[in-house]
Amino acid sequence: MAVYRVTIKKVLLKMSKYGPASVELFIRKPRGFIYASCAKTSFLLHPRASRQNLLVGSGHGRFFIGTVTNHLSSEQAFQANLDDVVDVLKNAGIEHFVYATVAGQRSVVGCFDEDRLAVVSELVKTHGYSGAYLGVVSGRGIRVRRYLKRSAPWVLTKAPVLRFFKPQVSPNGILISDERSGCAIVFWQSGEDAWTSPVANPFARQLVQRDRQRATVHVGTGIYDSYPAFVRPDPFAAANYPIDVVYTWVDSSDPAWQSRRRAAVVESDGSELNPLAVNDSRFTSRDELKYSLRSVAAFANWVRHIYLVTDDQIPDWLDTSSDRITVVSHKELFPDSSALPTFNSHAIETVLHRIPGLSEHFLYMNDDVFIGRPITPGLFFSSAGTPKFFRSSARYGIGPRTADDAPVDAAGKNNRDLLAQEFGIGVTTKFKHTPHALRKSVVEQVEKRWSEEVARTRGSSFRDPDDIAIISLSHFFGYFTAQATEGKMRYAYVNIAHANAKHRYRRLLIQDSWDAFCLNDTDNEGVDMVRQERLLSNFLQAYFPVKSPFEK
Repeated sequence: MAVYRVTIKKVLLKMSKYGPASVELFIRKPRGFIYASCAKTSFLLHPRASRQNLLVGSGHGRFFIGTVTNHLSSEQAFQANLDDVVDVLKNAGIEHFVYATVAGQRSVVGCFDEDRLAVVSELVKTHGYSGAYLGVVSGRGIRVRRYLKRSAPWVLTKAPVLRFFKPQVSPNGILISDERSGCAIVFWQSGEDAWTSPVANPFARQLVQRDRQRATVHVGTGIYDSYPAFVRPDPFAAANYPIDVVYTWVDSSDPAWQSRRRAAVVESDGSELNPLAVNDSRFTSRDELKYSLRSVAAFANWVRHIYLVTDDQIPDWLDTSSDRITVVSHKELFPDSSALPTFNSHAIETVLHRIPGLSEHFLYMNDDVFIGRPITPGLFFSSAGTPKFFRSSARYGIGPRTADDAPVDAAGKNNRDLLAQEFGIGVTTKFKHTPHALRKSVVEQVEKRWSEEVARTRGSSFRDPDDIAIISLSHFFGYFTAQATEGKMRYAYVNIAHANAKHRYRRLLIQDSWDAFCLNDTDNEGVDMVRQERLLSNFLQAYFPVKSPFEK
């Protein structure tokens, strides 16, 4: 029996984030636990756990007990954790005040140092055995996490900053939200002359007597008690303007679309086309759009509206009744209908800024680009509205354009030559396959400055060696005219046709430190398509298990 107990203990300590006490309780009371198939072990909750909507969830290399849910965004998780903390403190009569950091994306509740034990005890009393955690915040991360049970762990009663969070888990055991959506609890020291925070914030490190008149503050969708110092918005932290998202999408399995494409190939004398311009992988849809929309809904729900630009095609799973998404036909955007139908992404990109109702600031995304974790508008735009671009380490070279160049490289070299003529500067940089932050007015300036090149590209049915790439050209033009700047992003690119794709998927799931990632294949010839699509589908369902508001 002793050996058995040690074995169980080691397994649980390895797979979970809980302490030894949970293991001992598991051995003494085998009832009241739940099984996590993803962890291949069991976790003790409580003898009444089977009557609670709880499940062990796994994701991104973590295991947490969480509440089961089907619909959740990161903003909803932030709000729920904040409300849970505030409700407990109000009911217990503990003085507190609320403020926010990181452009309003991180909620904070301020309490007094002398109330620390009372705060922790009340949270344990209210949320013990209900899938809640408290973590000790150290620097930018959490040093210690404790699952709330029947008493307050000693380590939580000494920390100057805690984070409360209730993980959310999908019905099939995939972790949806964790500590990153938690509510920070900061214990201020209350001196006779001033209250002092143990950590910095964007507003005030100290509150003196004259600053202590009560006020209310808006955080997310809630209104909370606070002080005037925390009510004023930080002008350098928030984007106080609407931001839309534009997607381009095609359903290559549509017989009508296939017929139009075959006719266009014949009409353009397909023997002269670059093979990569008509490669089937360029048009293949594996429902990536559905999961990309899930990533936006989950991690960037501050987006005002989404526009889906298609060749009169609508995904069968899309809920077109949603007031936050609009399907836009190519026919609405191309000024010359003779250029249609088009199968040239460079051409389609030249008309995106013509979408009726599109905001001045917008993100352009392909359906194979995904948001990887909760992000703020500041990742893409400065508080003053300046777009940020993300350069790649890849280059398309300094030599002249040749007939053998891939279409993307040919367009890049054409951009390079135009910029050299205009600004006397040579560029060879490509951009990462991320969401592209753009201003409509800057794209309009590019269209006006190089109208002939834009018109020629817009009239090409397939990618052509004479094309320009207006998105990257807008980045460079904006930078050289002080209307854009370089940004930094944690980003990953996966070639899903590569032999190591399975390993890359696993890394993305375990190391959830990516702001965005791209799952792309430029050539799938000779690839086992059944295996490729199975791996991709399994990964996307594991990373984005919750339906978005845009699905039926």
